[in-house]
Amino acid sequence: MADHQRAKIPVSEVDNISRRLDTIEAPGDASVSKQKAIAILAPKLHAMRSKGYSWSAIATWLRDNGLDVTAVALQGYLRRVRLAEKNKQPAAVRKGRDRNPTDGATSTPTVTRAPVATAPTARHAPAEPAAAKPPGQRAAQPSPTRYGTFVPREDTKDI
Repeated sequence: MADHQRAKIPVSEVDNISRRLDTIEAPGDASVSKQKAIAILAPKLHAMRSKGYSWSAIATWLRDNGLDVTAVALQGYLRRVRLAEKNKQPAAVRKGRDRNPTDGATSTPTVTRAPVATAPTARHAPAEPAAAKPPGQRAAQPSPTRYGTFVPREDTKDI
């Protein structure tokens, strides 16, 4: 019977333990990933950049001070930090710059594209040589702008 009484804990002791549990702080991380380290240091790294340091100089400084990172990796980590912060913002804040402050409606930009001239029969035709003209004289009719040798074909109905 003595073992049975010994197993019981006074309510005052449970309350005392409960109060102690409320005051316990979360254990700090003994180590963090490079991504987390860059996220913590991001404001100071951007401050270095605004002072005129290049990304490679910042990466070298970090490497000399215990954080082994290349300039390209550093930029990638900082890009992920910026995207994560952007995604944490509410949608109204993110879209705020598209709003017209006078009426509160969102504005959607209109994109118009110039028609692309296609040559359905000449798939791999070389670009036509320009006619010899004296300097300063323009062609009577401008030729369509070509950005390479790719010529799109018309859609087919065999799908």
